[in-house]
Amino acid sequence: MGKCAEAISRKGQDNMSKQFWIDLTDISDWTGNFTGIQRVVYNLALYFYTNNEAKFFRYDENTRRFYTADFAAIKRRFETVLPSNTVKAKDYKLLIFSAYAALPSRLREVVPPSAKRAIRKRAKQVLLIARKIAASKPIVTASPQVIFSPGDTVVVFGNNWDRSIFIDDLARVKLEKGFEVYQLVYDLIPILGPHLFGQELFSIYARYIFEVAAVSDRLFCISRSTEYDLKVFCAKVGLAVPETKVVRLGDSLASVKPEALAELKGQKFVVCVGTIEIRKNHMLLYYAWKEAVRRGKPMPQLVIVGRPGWHTEDLRRSLKHDPDVAKRILVLEHVKDSELRWLYENCMFSIYPSMYEGWGLPIAESLSYGKLCLASNTSSMPEIAGNLIDYFSPYDSGECLEKVLEYYENEQKLSRKEAKIIKHYKTTDWRQTYEEVKGFLNS
Repeated sequence: MGKCAEAISRKGQDNMSKQFWIDLTDISDWTGNFTGIQRVVYNLALYFYTNNEAKFFRYDENTRRFYTADFAAIKRRFETVLPSNTVKAKDYKLLIFSAYAALPSRLREVVPPSAKRAIRKRAKQVLLIARKIAASKPIVTASPQVIFSPGDTVVVFGNNWDRSIFIDDLARVKLEKGFEVYQLVYDLIPILGPHLFGQELFSIYARYIFEVAAVSDRLFCISRSTEYDLKVFCAKVGLAVPETKVVRLGDSLASVKPEALAELKGQKFVVCVGTIEIRKNHMLLYYAWKEAVRRGKPMPQLVIVGRPGWHTEDLRRSLKHDPDVAKRILVLEHVKDSELRWLYENCMFSIYPSMYEGWGLPIAESLSYGKLCLASNTSSMPEIAGNLIDYFSPYDSGECLEKVLEYYENEQKLSRKEAKIIKHYKTTDWRQTYEEVKGFLNS
């Protein structure tokens, strides 16, 4: 056998014998529905689990050790929480019967139909809440300590910046055992825009990214923008950049039946999805809708979907109490996947005014439903769909307003844009992301 053939054969044998260890710390400690990074960790780990291609571990800050993690238990919890718009018929009927039985007999005879409907609705809500509470405890059980071996590959899809000693201990064990480390880098925004976060986060996050780059043999990045930012950072601190691979994240929502929001039925509305924090730039939308009122321009209802985040107390107060916009801007803090799907399917278009992103998943989600997204023209966002969508400066509320009016006042133009999106936009499912990741791990 020639040397070339021997090398190829040896590489094939190495790949076959590789032991992948995937870190589940982010989702082992998480409670409630998975969002953002937790969804990424779960969806990628799911394919490795289904194909029996990896083992799983979690990190314990108290003992500073790594333990095996039970992905099957996490999967059961996720599937319990996720279909939040469904309940078992027998449980539902039992709860309704119990509610009726608790009433005095003379009242049960005169309960009007409207009250019966209210009882049925409340019974369903109680069951859903009970299921979420039952599933809200983190999956942390007694488990054996992991013994990593030379030649293993440790893969970290989570973002462990808030676990200050995780990366230190990973580096220590790597030095002892001689395994490879691959990590996924989402963004460097706390370093590039420290004013958008708490003051203390800059130094914490800069140290974390430095150590991620120093410890890792290879890195995944979720966009070319993040890859570029990482390389610039490493150059500034005098650190060699590990080999990198840009992977496109899946943008498909969970397969749930859409659930309508009664308050929006029959209305023309625009949806903006994202945590209400200063970086997401909802203030720009507030100013744009205010300016429309000043000009006397009709506007669609704006629906903001997101929980409160960093430094937005003044904005949330204005959205709630400003009479110019109080009835024109609706904030929904707790939206189920089924309701989010309905919002995407029934909106005129979506809007995403973020100042800076590592990717911009709501843009991709909107396009996966064939809906136009008006987005900021910065960082990674133009990578998602190129010229299929329209852009504006995240610092120019007037330009944003003109874009909204352009499509609100010309539905034929909007329809043509949607037809182009449906024809040309290629949705990415999580299997494709997994195949990219797996290919890089095996290369």
